[in-house]
Order: sequence, then C-alpha cells, then structure tokens
Amino acid sequence: MASIYKRPESKTWQCQFYVKDPNTGENHKVRQSTGKKNKVAARKAAAEMERKAQVIMRADSPQAQQVQAIFARVGVDIERERFSVPFISSNSTTSPSC
Repeated sequence: MASIYKRPESKTWQCQFYVKDPNTGENHKVRQSTGKKNKVAARKAAAEMERKAQVIMRADSPQAQQVQAIFARVGVDIERERFSVPFISSNSTTSPSC
C-alpha cells in the first residue's frame, strides 16, 4: 500500500510504494510527487499511481508478452482473411469464406 509524506518546506505530498518485478520477483521502491497539496487527494493519487505502476510491471511479464504475440498474430490473420482455427457452425463443419 502506498504511503504519503511531505518533505520539509514542500507544499505537495510525496508518495512511496513498492512494485514487484514479475521476471525477477524483486521489489522496487518507487518515490514520486503526487502533485497534491490536500492530504486526502494525495492518498487517492498515490493509490492510483501504485495501481498503474503494478499494471505496467505486469505488462512486461512473459505471460503478458505471450498474450500480446497471440493478439498480434490473430490481427494479421484477420487482415489477411486467413484463420488457423476453423469456424464451426451448426449447419456446416467447414470454415466460412470471409
């Protein structure tokens, strides 16, 4: 969970949180300004920053890269009207012509 704090003589709140690298399992400390002067708004901003950072870290995982590769191949197949998996309808066992 993100924590917030103020630096001496600063008007804005800072936040600190950790995100796990899915490839190594290591935790990385993240510190940045929330840009907020209000404590409640700073807590909300810090929570959102932490959530986004975790999503970004997961996006670099091998599993995410595999899914992205599959989607890319499917997109190319659709553009070329070539499908590697046949469509099955109740009336036919062959692929429809697209």
